[in-house]
Amino acid sequence: MAAPVSTSRPSPCRSAFALLPRARGLLGIAAWLAAIAAGATLVAALVAASVTASVGGALHGARLVLETASDGDGAATFAVLGLDPDAIGRLAALDLAREAWQELFSVHVEDESRPPMLGDYGLRGDRLELIPAYGLSPGVRYRAVFRPAALTALVGAWSRASAPLARDFALAHQPTTPSTRITAVYPSTDRLPENLLKLYV
Repeated sequence: MAAPVSTSRPSPCRSAFALLPRARGLLGIAAWLAAIAAGATLVAALVAASVTASVGGALHGARLVLETASDGDGAATFAVLGLDPDAIGRLAALDLAREAWQELFSVHVEDESRPPMLGDYGLRGDRLELIPAYGLSPGVRYRAVFRPAALTALVGAWSRASAPLARDFALAHQPTTPSTRITAVYPSTDRLPENLLKLYV
């Protein structure tokens, strides 16, 4: 005689309890993935904040100066002082084209509507330098412009762009003292012939 077969349906409550472990497992996986995503976001934020803080420190207290030679021959160096050495180190590791340097730091005759001056860029200590290719002229106004936003972009930080730092410079006219004087003229007579061809000073 065949065993009786039950045709009753399982209780809804029993089915729900049977699925509970599976649901808990899925929720656990979802929570685990969410925790990983949150951790990655936090790490990225900390790294970006660290870079931004470094760049922010690089921009704090920066100032523009013009250093000239004592002999007054027009040789000069424009420089941005007070930059963070870490930012300088990052710049030194980059192989920048001339246009990138000029976007970061440039010097113009009179104003920024003129093309930037040509010259050699250098990094030293806490300073960014530009040595013009040609000597400066006394009485001419030169405008130096440092753009912190370009520095932020070059070192890969994310932060609000800072306003450019600009300053005008001009070399003073050097007083000159005559170095030559006339002591005698020959012929020394007070009357000269009309056909005189030479004078000796």
